[in-house]
Order: sequence, then structure tokens, then C-alpha cells
Amino acid sequence: MTVVIEKNPALGDAVLADLQQTGLCADEEVIRFLQENPSLSALVTKEGIVLCEARDRSERRLQRALAKRVEERLGGETGTAGKVHAVSANAVVQWKARNKPKSSDERAEAAARAAAADGETNVLLRVVFDHAIRAKASDIYIDLNKAENRTRIGHRVYGRKRVADEMEYEQGMALCRALWTMSASGQFEEAKACDCAVDHWVAEEGSAERTRKYRIRANSVKDIVGNSVVCRVRDPKFVLPLDAAGYTPRQMEHIAAVSESPGGLLLITGETNSGKSTTAATLMAELPDTQKIIEIADPVEVLFDHVTHIEINRYHEDAERIFQETLAATVRQNPDTLVLGEIRDQMTADAAMSMAIQGKRVISTVHTQSCTAALPRLKHLGVEESLLALPEFVAGLVNQNLVPKVCPACALDRHPDEKREARYQRLFGGKARHINPEGCPQCVGGVVGQTLVAEVYPLCLDRAGVAHGRIAEKDFAGLERHMRTAFGVVSKHEHAKAKVMAGEIDAESTERTIGTFLEDDDAGAAARLVQLDAAV
Repeated sequence: MTVVIEKNPALGDAVLADLQQTGLCADEEVIRFLQENPSLSALVTKEGIVLCEARDRSERRLQRALAKRVEERLGGETGTAGKVHAVSANAVVQWKARNKPKSSDERAEAAARAAAADGETNVLLRVVFDHAIRAKASDIYIDLNKAENRTRIGHRVYGRKRVADEMEYEQGMALCRALWTMSASGQFEEAKACDCAVDHWVAEEGSAERTRKYRIRANSVKDIVGNSVVCRVRDPKFVLPLDAAGYTPRQMEHIAAVSESPGGLLLITGETNSGKSTTAATLMAELPDTQKIIEIADPVEVLFDHVTHIEINRYHEDAERIFQETLAATVRQNPDTLVLGEIRDQMTADAAMSMAIQGKRVISTVHTQSCTAALPRLKHLGVEESLLALPEFVAGLVNQNLVPKVCPACALDRHPDEKREARYQRLFGGKARHINPEGCPQCVGGVVGQTLVAEVYPLCLDRAGVAHGRIAEKDFAGLERHMRTAFGVVSKHEHAKAKVMAGEIDAESTERTIGTFLEDDDAGAAARLVQLDAAV
């Protein structure tokens, strides 16, 4: 067929003005074409009239291809099928605003977006999400390898990555495109880093209706053979009490003292997948609703009625300007507590510093391996040394890691490696129990969950200023000793050792996470290593 594009946008605008959502074409092939070509701004009516935003010639090929598809699908039903009318960009914007879904039901809106996506691929994507949630996965990995025509789906369950499924490369790409199409953030960018977020609804056990919402946050990066996509799976209503997470009563007392202090920075530190965001969410949940609490994060993972949540996309081209404007507005909001999702650069470090020294309570996270390592890390991010030593700035430090919990039903009493077993006998007096990789019906590969091992420095309790004096002197080993003697702080290794001897966690997997158990003062050795690292 010969496609003629009407050059007068006024005619197309007139058709668009009368068009409602219910008047859109519902043909699956036409919808699929539009979903596979998200750069094409177009609408198709039930009668087959194609309304395309007037753009440059690069869009004409797609416009003609769409018109042909519409004529093939609807040509026998109406003589107007495949006729293309140009419409103005302003008319499109106004139409979208006027026809925005009015339903306040999140499930209905999510279902509408899902229905608009590619049918089979969208169903497969929901199956992938359902499978991951049933497996208790915290992350979904979609590794696309174009050279080998393969897509590998993986799960991180209890801190361990495992392969869950495989498919062809193009099928995996279709999954990623569908995922980004379902989100509100735009299209999948194969050649560069991009993010998106979607809501996924699942049915409670014993029910057929999908009433429980999970938040899926996806990030994609290009690699040399394809793309690596990681999806973080979060229940936005999930809050884990500190005792259930694995903190000791003394540690919870210290955390409460810091979180209830009138101001200063509470910094939750740890490696990736160490539960930092979960701990921050728990602290937010415990803050009284009589306070003004603002969270600025990328992404916002858990929602609370008493918290003002602000989400900023760090990949936005104006991310720094938007952040600065948001922070300025936040100051005018006069919050009692500011929660910064993560201190990852000088901009966020400056924000934490500015609010903390103004007397505001600030809760945030940063990637480090110990409490003391957080101090040189802040310096590296641009915080002046003189400010690090101010009691008004850093109120408390928390460091944590997640380690697997041993299945009590099938755990091994002896390690299969005799050399390791002899060492563990010396360290733990024969009380250690070990993961059985064969597993049993009550576990996943010998693991029944995760618990954290942690150390907590309640700097705000040190009214004499000894701790901050040690910080000013860069005497991190002295800071560690003072925390132990003055406040009974235990090191992360000591916390872990107690759990190993209780048969709760596995020594070998714990060492891979936090480092080797030592027969002497391991906490002092760790502090000395941090001090040397900071001096470099």
C-alpha cells in the first residue's frame, strides 16, 4: 500500500480532541508494534486512523510500517484503516493529561499497564517475578549473552546466587523491554546504563487474588557480550525488627540512644547486600509520628505514612541540580529527621554534613567494612577532617553484614575438610555446626535464612569527648579500644563468634563475608588494618 501522511496537523488535532481511551485500537498485533517501538509517539483509533506526532524524517519509516500493520489487521473492517494524520506535540501532551487513568487503585493501574505490554512476554515476566518471590530471592539477575545466544536468569537467595532458568538471547531482550515498558520511566536502553521500577502483585497463600504488592527495581548496564540486568525485589511494607535481624540487646540499646539523640549523623555501614537499607527502614518505622521526617533516596524502597518520601533518579541528566533544589526545599520544610538513602558522592556527603551540624538528625548508609573505616570514607567523599571530629556531626556508627543461618535439621557437626575442622576445634571448642550443601526438605542447600553480625559505636554517649578526640588524632585503634572499655562494644568478629558457637551460623561462609577469625584480639587487628589503610 502507499502511505500518505496528512501534512496538516490541525486535522489530526481535531480527531485527537474527540478520542478517548476507550476509542483506541485493541488489536494485539498493533499494540505489540507500538510496544516494540517505544520511540514512536503514536495512537491508533478503533477505526484504524493512525495519529502520529509530527517529527523529522527519521520517524517516517516507523510511521509507514505502523500504517501498513494497521491496514493489514483492520483493512477489511473499515476504509479508514492505515490513514495517517500528523498531530502537534502539544495536542499529544494535552490528550495524555486529559486521558490519564483516574483510578486510585494501584492494582488497577498496574494491571492496565501490564495489559498494554506484549502479551506473551509480559506473562513470562510475571512468571519470572513470581518464581523469584516464591524462592525468597532478594535479587533477580538477567544476564544476556548475545555471542552465545543465551539469557541466564539467576536468583540471590540468602546471600547466594544461583541459576534459576535459561532462554534465548532475544527472549531475554524481550523480557527487559517489557519490564521497562511496564514502568513509568521510559524505554530499555541497551547501549547505556538505565533504571526502572515496577509494582508486581502476588497472591497470598491460599488465595487466587493478587493483593500483595512487591516493588521491583531494575538496573541495566552494557557489558562486552550483552547486558547485565539486576532487579532488586522488595516488599514495601516489610519492616524487620532489630532483634529479629540479629542485633544483641546491648547493640539495640546503643542504636536507640543514637537514633533518639537530638541531632547528628547515624551512619549504617556495610558492603552491598548487607541489609543496610532494611535497618534504615526499621529505624524510620520506629521514629514517632510527632516528628517531621523526610527521606531522599534512589530508590525509595519502603513506604511509611508518617514519612515524606522523595525519590531522585541519579541517572537523570540534571540529577545534581534536582538534588540541590530538593535539599534546599527540605531545609525550608524544617525536618526533625532527614533520611538519605546512601552517601555515595561529595554531593550527598555535603548534604549529610550540612543537616547534621545544623542540629538535625540524619540517618544514612555508606559502603565500608567496619565502623572505623566509615571515617576515612567520609573524608574521601569530601568531608573535612575537622568536621569528622565534631561531636555534633557523627552521633553513631553501625556496621553490619548478613551471613547464612545453618539449617538445624541437617547441619554437619564436623567440617569435611580435616584441616579446617582442626582449626575450628581450636577456635570454637567443637561447638561449631556447618552447612550441609545437600540440604533437606526444610532448607535451601543447608540454609534457612540470614542473620546479621554487627558492631555499633554510640559516639553520642561519649560526653567526655574521648571518642571524638581519637577521631581527631586518627587513632582508630584507640577509638576501638575506648568503645570496648567505656561502652562494652563488641566487634563484628566477636558477635559472629558467639553465633557460631551457638550453632546459628556457619564459620566458613561467615569468614568469606567478614574475614578470618583470629585466635588473638581480632577486633584490635581489624582496627589496626583500618588505621593503616587510612594513612595511605
